[in-house]
Amino acid sequence: MRQEITLTLIILVIITTAVILGKSMPVYSRQPQISQAQIPGKATIWVYNGSRRSGLAERVTNSLRTNGFDAYNKGNATIQTYKRTLVISRNGDMRAARAVAAHLGVSNPFFLESDVDITNDITIIVGDLHREPR
Repeated sequence: MRQEITLTLIILVIITTAVILGKSMPVYSRQPQISQAQIPGKATIWVYNGSRRSGLAERVTNSLRTNGFDAYNKGNATIQTYKRTLVISRNGDMRAARAVAAHLGVSNPFFLESDVDITNDITIIVGDLHREPR
């Protein structure tokens, strides 16, 4: 029960932060391309489905793995009404977060500091508007 409340609070903070950053950060049409080989160490990525599109997190996880990322499908997010995909750095390594975001076509990855013990480096919540590679 405590974990569900904590996860819900974290998700609310993520949504609020994403809205604030989305309005205050400039959006650039061209994202820097950073390959997995350029990322120091290997970032552990957890992927959650934040939409009602069945299997979306699994497809995103497979795409990341195919491109050399250490990704794991963690199932559905607590809330499944996300429109946009979020890329969240859990350890402050924005270089890794930008590489993942560039691969997914997501702008403005952000860092979320939390008092919860987190064992992954990056969290992705895949939103309903996420475009899958063809």
